[in-house]
Amino acid sequence: MRFLDKDFQKKFLQVQARRFCIRAFCSGLLLLFSFSSTFGQKRFPNFENKEALVNPKKFSGELSKTYQLIVYAALGCSISAFLIDELADFQHADFVDVVIIEWDEPEAIRHHMEDKPNEYPIWSNTVLKAKMRRKKAFPQYMIYKNHELIYHNLGANAYSMDNLNLIFKRLKEAESAKGD
Repeated sequence: MRFLDKDFQKKFLQVQARRFCIRAFCSGLLLLFSFSSTFGQKRFPNFENKEALVNPKKFSGELSKTYQLIVYAALGCSISAFLIDELADFQHADFVDVVIIEWDEPEAIRHHMEDKPNEYPIWSNTVLKAKMRRKKAFPQYMIYKNHELIYHNLGANAYSMDNLNLIFKRLKEAESAKGD
């Protein structure tokens, strides 16, 4: 820089300073959006609004088991339907509460589900308004331990029951190891 004239050096340094400020500003915005989005996703859904519950007979009023599996699904999504059908593996599990949150109106869910066995409580997210990582990516499932998020999977990967069974197998092994 010592070979360049003073005006050029000054302009060059001003441009570099502007670039630095723009990068710092953009990085700050990215960090802010990442933090706020992650913060919103980790919260356990509030199931107090009973109007959102589509099948009240299937909900005892609390989710008291150690683990909670929450499946976000959509009517008409074949992968969501497959995942819900495969949840029979957890029907009698004593360690996990299973909840399904459908992204549709309660009446549409009732109509669509009337010919299917409803083993789990089903909630309408148009009423419940639970926050999801990506609003229109289905299916998604979240695993909570004592209402704290420990695992989240979304989209095409979410329908792999082998993956879900493996996760719960490892969680149960970890729980048994703590007890020994």
